Amino acid sequence: MSVTPASACEAVLVPGRDDAVARDVQVVLDLEWLFAAPAAEPPTYTHGPAAERVVESVAEPADPATLPIEERVALLVDVERESARAAARRLRSVVACVGPVFCGDSMRERHVVMELALALRIGESAATSLVVLARTLHTDYPEFLAALEAAEISEWHCRELVSGTRHVTDPATIAALQERLLPKARRRTPGEFRRDVRTAIAHLDAEREAERRAAAREDRYVAYRALDDGLGYVGIVTDQPTARAMFDAITSAGSALQAERGGAEAVRAGDTDATADACRADAFAALVLGRRDDDGSVCWDRSEAQVSLTLVVDLDTLRRESSRPGLLDGEPVPASVAREIAGIATRWRRAVTDPVTGHLLDYGTEQYLPARLRDHVLARDLCRVPGCTARSQSRLEMDHALPFPEGASSAANCGGLCRRHHQLKTERYADVVDSRADGSATWVTAWGQSVRIPPRPFLHDPADDGVDDVGPPPSQAPPDTSPEAPPF
Repeated sequence: MSVTPASACEAVLVPGRDDAVARDVQVVLDLEWLFAAPAAEPPTYTHGPAAERVVESVAEPADPATLPIEERVALLVDVERESARAAARRLRSVVACVGPVFCGDSMRERHVVMELALALRIGESAATSLVVLARTLHTDYPEFLAALEAAEISEWHCRELVSGTRHVTDPATIAALQERLLPKARRRTPGEFRRDVRTAIAHLDAEREAERRAAAREDRYVAYRALDDGLGYVGIVTDQPTARAMFDAITSAGSALQAERGGAEAVRAGDTDATADACRADAFAALVLGRRDDDGSVCWDRSEAQVSLTLVVDLDTLRRESSRPGLLDGEPVPASVAREIAGIATRWRRAVTDPVTGHLLDYGTEQYLPARLRDHVLARDLCRVPGCTARSQSRLEMDHALPFPEGASSAANCGGLCRRHHQLKTERYADVVDSRADGSATWVTAWGQSVRIPPRPFLHDPADDGVDDVGPPPSQAPPDTSPEAPPF
């Protein structure tokens, strides 16, 4: 498969542009050495007098803590000002790379975001936000960009402006907002400035703001994400009256539950289940999952909840011969938590990993054999593109590095990609080369970035063994007397 040449992209440097911008863009695009394996010497860049002045202005003493407090504060302010100037140069470089406006082709837009994310080693969501910020300041609010470059405002002010005015499209209104808000940004904190932005929009774009508020209700949604320590988050975005009514109902039910649990006296006695937050959370779960009795009360038995989770834990840890972390729906959990959850598992799947690299060698089945190669490849790789965090099976697809039928349907030629990156590869904005059976490959982009993808450890990295393995040695491990031992 050939890759779309860079000349076909919108973001091409034009000779004769400001040399300082060109140097910044070169630094952004010439980052292949960061990703290549084996490691190579980084390229050498020659900076002009302006860059030298910047370096001199932020030079710090060996230990700033030895300075008088006034000088420490002055140094901090100087560094913050240079940070603002650097942020402005970064935004101008982004515009030089991706173009000042949306090119009209959503697939090409995905491509430039992917290239930017790889070059800056950030996620694609962060890269998208950076592109929106850079383009909006460059096109709609150039005076804010100039003020950032002059260190009169911070990047946080610019982000508040762009986020708060993202739905404003009338050029005259945008110009009026810039004129009114820039003086406020120079003297307000970002938090205060956020309210100024909302007030200005309500005044200068009142009619359209009312229309936008009515249309915004169409974008209501519910979200879930895993948190640290085995917790999870569920949130809802809906119209404000409904959200407030829901919160009041949850608060009322939580207060009743707190009273049942002993209230403030129980909290003082150390009962953490009696705190107001814990009671609200439990009441919320009961309202959603429980049943309402004849007397109007809501009852919920946690043991009745039907939940499907995926736990990955190694056999040594399950047998209490080691204490390596497990993975619960892709998130690390301590060995003790993994064993506790394993005790109620109803089905098991055998997975064999390489003892050196940790990559997946064989992905067994539960009760039947559904598309075994696809299951193996997606479990081994998830999405192979560096920085991609897609984990849901519904977002993953099996890709042939060398297209079928020229390329075989094998573990070596097939790999996992999320739908977004699979489409970019199909449209020849990127390619996968040197694909191997351990899941390793090289991701090559149309801008010439080449990123080597190593095998992905399925559960834990064997290189960590002996460094942070805190489990007891086998001779001291208690025997596993569980009657529900996995069928391995």
